[in-house]
Amino acid sequence: MGAFHHICSCPLATVGESLPGWLQISGDVSIALASIAVPAVMAWLALRREQARLPLAVWLLLCLSPICASVYLLEVANFRWEFFSSEAIAMIKLGVAVAVWITFGMLMILFPQVLAWPRLTQLTADLQTEIVERTRTENQLKESLCQLAEAQSGLEMQAIRLELQNQQLQEANELADAANRAKSDFLANMSHEIRTPMTAILGYVEVLRDENRDRPATLDALATIHRNGWHLLQIINDILDLSKIESGKLTVETIPCAPLDVVGEVVSLMRPRAVEKGIQFSFSADGPLPALIHSDPTRLRQILLNLVSNAIKFTRQGEVRLTARLLPEGPSRVEFEISDTGKGMTPTEMQRLFNPFTQADSSITRNFGGTGLGLAISQRLARILGGAIQVESQPDLGSCFRVTIATGPIEGIPLRVQADLATTETAPQAVAPAARLACRVLLAEDGPDNQRLIAHLLTKAGAEVEVVENGQLAVDQALTAAAQGRPFDLILMDMQMPVLDGYSATRQLRTRGYTRPIVALTAHAMQGDREKCLAAGCDGFATKPIDRRMLIEVVARYAEPNAAQQLLPAAAPVLAL
Repeated sequence: MGAFHHICSCPLATVGESLPGWLQISGDVSIALASIAVPAVMAWLALRREQARLPLAVWLLLCLSPICASVYLLEVANFRWEFFSSEAIAMIKLGVAVAVWITFGMLMILFPQVLAWPRLTQLTADLQTEIVERTRTENQLKESLCQLAEAQSGLEMQAIRLELQNQQLQEANELADAANRAKSDFLANMSHEIRTPMTAILGYVEVLRDENRDRPATLDALATIHRNGWHLLQIINDILDLSKIESGKLTVETIPCAPLDVVGEVVSLMRPRAVEKGIQFSFSADGPLPALIHSDPTRLRQILLNLVSNAIKFTRQGEVRLTARLLPEGPSRVEFEISDTGKGMTPTEMQRLFNPFTQADSSITRNFGGTGLGLAISQRLARILGGAIQVESQPDLGSCFRVTIATGPIEGIPLRVQADLATTETAPQAVAPAARLACRVLLAEDGPDNQRLIAHLLTKAGAEVEVVENGQLAVDQALTAAAQGRPFDLILMDMQMPVLDGYSATRQLRTRGYTRPIVALTAHAMQGDREKCLAAGCDGFATKPIDRRMLIEVVARYAEPNAAQQLLPAAAPVLAL
């Protein structure tokens, strides 16, 4: 600005008259160049650093200095080459002065913004605050990363624990499966080991009863042995049934059956027991019942026999009544009501009523006997048949059990009334004549007692019997007899024998072209035993112990089919005793 005032105050003609004048011009040129160089360098540095954004006021100041410097240069140039007149130079200076004042006005407007810039101390404080915040954020991030690492480690540990638990659960399931298989194997072996001697016991009891019909005392003793033997067998059957139900392996049929016929069988079986105890036992139908329903008659009979038997057992005096009715509401169901005037039960006793191996109280076992399995099995069977068992009871006033089962579709099925049942009960039952056998039977049985018993019963019925003690001898004897033109009419094959069991022996015979009937005899009665025997090639299946009449009938059915059809027109093609 000093150079600018100097130029404005000195006339051009006197500038170059002496050496001092030239020195002044040289100084002015240097000042002008410096005035241009300084803002140029500042602008270049500002443009090089993108982060250093200069405000408009600074840019105006940077532009003002080169403008003033240009006047110096213009005046020096005019001194040397006289481009302009003195008046033109004065006008240029006046224009520059106007531009300076305009720039000054703009600076006055922009200075408050420049003054509002934070001071260095404030900038330092703000920077420190930002550093602190960033440090805090970094620490929080590190803490979050640590927590994430801990969480990941926890998840990994949890995954390891879950894997261990899964392994333990798998091992427990394997142990449970093994225990279940061991239980099934134990029950199957127990069934075999008990049923095998029971065949001889009950069979020889029947033989002795035939030979001692004129000795009442002996008959009474034999009847006691026979009754208790069948009672023991029923206990075994109950345990096997419960095992099948708990393992989900119990299968039921769904076939057409007559509910009144099933009730008639139950009444005919249970009435002698009631008469023996001196109590009344009656049946009544509350309205008509379907002539046919779709259910399992064997399991329905088992349920009713158990409930009626319990009612008679626990009733010392009074009556037991069986009532059947078709329920009018909901899905088609038949209800059987068994009421008695027995000792009754308390609510606490009824809560334990359907638990296996449990009876109402310990005195029942002492006074009446029993395993406590019947009601548990009956409840489960009723559920499988699409119903349930409900009970009402009061101490010393008796009990009332209601059994419901699903009937299946009954549209178009005629209804039967109680008169039909009365006719069925009172009509004399035709006794089928004992079959006389005229056939050759090969008995494969390893137990000497059962060999003698079964051979004796069949021989007495007229059959010719040959006995072998293992499966290999059965194969050899059967093939030899067939090759000689004297084949056996039937092979009774025990399935558990030494050397070669009945399954393998039957398969060998079928593989070698043997087509004659083979009936399996087995003391196993678990789920799948019948299917296993039939899959091996047997035509029939019978479990031990074997009733004498049923044994003769099954032999007649397979060895003499024509005679069996005449004697047993309603016999089933496969026998499971």
